[in-house]
Amino acid sequence: MTINHDLPTVIALCGKSASGKDSIASQLNSYLQERGYQSHIMVSATSRPPRIGERDGVSYSFVDDIEFIKEPDKFFEQVQFNGWYYGLPKNELLPGINIAVVNPSGLKALEKHNDTLNLIPILLSANLFKRIKRSIKREHKWRFEYLRRAWADHRDFKHIKEYIKSLPDHLILGQERPDNNKDNRPLIIFHILNHLNQLKILQDQEGSEGRIQ
Repeated sequence: MTINHDLPTVIALCGKSASGKDSIASQLNSYLQERGYQSHIMVSATSRPPRIGERDGVSYSFVDDIEFIKEPDKFFEQVQFNGWYYGLPKNELLPGINIAVVNPSGLKALEKHNDTLNLIPILLSANLFKRIKRSIKREHKWRFEYLRRAWADHRDFKHIKEYIKSLPDHLILGQERPDNNKDNRPLIIFHILNHLNQLKILQDQEGSEGRIQ
């Protein structure tokens, strides 16, 4: 796919729950902003109440379900899960580089708008044991909700690798082997930046290719 530099770019990080999507999005955004690139994290909206540690406007925009029902066209997509609405507002798409944390349905919704944006789909994988450990660390206690999320992920991500491989400009990354507890997120960031360089997305104001330092 030829990148259209007149269009905004969306780096769509897709992965199962607690696969490190949010922390990678934050680190990637910080790296780009520190080096003068125009980037931001797209914040999804939801009608569910915040979980422990979540902040309004950062983790999600927490809104009333009436906004989803009355103004569905404000979102790239919206889904209902366990009685709560989730969606990615269209006004979160800004000029430059946009970083979105999405599930498979969100990724497919963004693909439908590839005439108005450059879509860079990135699949992040992590083994189940690692993801449950992260969930416990994040929420400070064991909850059977982790198993429900794992089962939902097993269903929702069943064919995601094949789907992402069918998309142009995709990247598939594994964060660690099952027997490796090392945090490899800095290496993941490096691979993402290298991918963006290869696609010539990272360019300075003179149009030269950005460099990873």
